[in-house]
Amino acid sequence: LIQQLPIVTMRLEGWQGKSKTEWLDDSTREARGWAIHRETRVTYRDYLDSNEKLLSGEFNRQSALPGDSIYISLGEDYAEAMNLELGDELIFNVQGALIKTYVGSTRKIDYANMRARFLVIFPPGVLEEAPQFNVLVTKSPSAQVTADFRNQVVRSFPNVSVVDLGLVLQTISEVLSKVSYIVRFMAVFCILTGLIVLLSSLRLSKYRRIKESVLLRTLGASKKQIRQINFTEYFLLGSLSAFTGIIIAIIASYIIATFQMELDYSLNWTPVLILALAVVGFTIFIGITNSREIVNKPPLEVLRKEVG
Repeated sequence: LIQQLPIVTMRLEGWQGKSKTEWLDDSTREARGWAIHRETRVTYRDYLDSNEKLLSGEFNRQSALPGDSIYISLGEDYAEAMNLELGDELIFNVQGALIKTYVGSTRKIDYANMRARFLVIFPPGVLEEAPQFNVLVTKSPSAQVTADFRNQVVRSFPNVSVVDLGLVLQTISEVLSKVSYIVRFMAVFCILTGLIVLLSSLRLSKYRRIKESVLLRTLGASKKQIRQINFTEYFLLGSLSAFTGIIIAIIASYIIATFQMELDYSLNWTPVLILALAVVGFTIFIGITNSREIVNKPPLEVLRKEVG
């Protein structure tokens, strides 16, 4: 048995001296909608779990007595979303019963493991008589054992639900894999489209480069000098294209991850550098290949072939 815990369902009725309705009508509120409207599932205990770390305040380890102020512990994300500080008042609605509480502490929650996580924790002595259900978390050695255990529980206790977290994680992983595949496909499609546009622009500018090369060779420039000029031009063109595209992509991904999905943004520079070098190399290769005939043949012959 990994965990055994009670869960009580409630909704936020008001905070900081105002009701939820008053706050929703207040255009200056900083609390986020998901935190205001969510159905809050809380537990009560007198200890911090292994995936929790106290950030501020004092975690209430004493059972609340009748008439005592109720100090609860909030998850860091929830406290920030509600713009709450230590000592702020919150009122919860538990099946029609209003419970006034105060922020006593905030916790940092580690979401990397499979332990149950709660944004709101009450002290003992408050919710024991409230409508609740209990959750038991255990670990199974194999899928077959899980299936046998689930069948036995359903037969013996029809009102008990068994949730296979392994199956849930597998389903989530499959969905995320499909989403990731679609994102990668769109990224590759955009890159290929950009390369086609780049190739087309280089081909369309070929006549102008012919005249430039002919003029340079007429003025006495050697093949080596023309190749160096072309290499420098295509290198700068590829570098500018790669730099512009990467900067736009980084800014866009940062905005989406930070403000839309509310995730911690981290960037792996290795694929970014590889992509930049690939774009620059491809641009130089196409450009040099495109101008090879111009450099190797006499100016008059090139003009006759391209113009006539």
